[in-house]
Amino acid sequence: AGLIVDEAVIKAADSLVALPTESWPVEPLVLSSPMGPLWIGSPSNNSGSGDPFLLVDPDGDDQWRIATDRADLKIDSLRPVRVWIDLGGNDSWSGGDGGPGGALLSVASGLELGGDDTYRSGRFSLGAALVGSASWVDQGGNDTYRTDEFSQGAAGLGFAALVDGSGNDIYDVDDIGQAYATMAGAAFLHDRS
Repeated sequence: AGLIVDEAVIKAADSLVALPTESWPVEPLVLSSPMGPLWIGSPSNNSGSGDPFLLVDPDGDDQWRIATDRADLKIDSLRPVRVWIDLGGNDSWSGGDGGPGGALLSVASGLELGGDDTYRSGRFSLGAALVGSASWVDQGGNDTYRTDEFSQGAAGLGFAALVDGSGNDIYDVDDIGQAYATMAGAAFLHDRS
């Protein structure tokens, strides 16, 4: 399931990059669906707080706050599938436990195409999965990753990956992360440059 979602995210990003600026909303949209809220950003700077099923943004220096108030994960805490696609800008991502790129009995996939991004999140984020699949890919820019334990490529009974493209990056995790696998897990952190 994780591979299928990851492939769909890459395909969607390829299509979304080709859209002209006028195809995007002038103001951010929040739509509802049976899977949860959908956030569609605008080409300007956006800001959002919550836990969307899907976030898609074309550009701008955005501030995304994903489940920042969640300080304790329970079995049913996370949606079955969560996807984040940001096509550019110097973005700031923050989250609580199970923030961006976190999967617990679920699938999560995040893709940032560029910009100097800052990530600050709790446990189970930025490529962290327990009985699930989670990936976070940032393709470029000078990025900073700061998370609590079990994150940045951490997995148990599942698959997790944090992949970063070009740029001078900073990685900081409290404990149990950065290519940590346990209990039939597979995890990696790959910095390409």
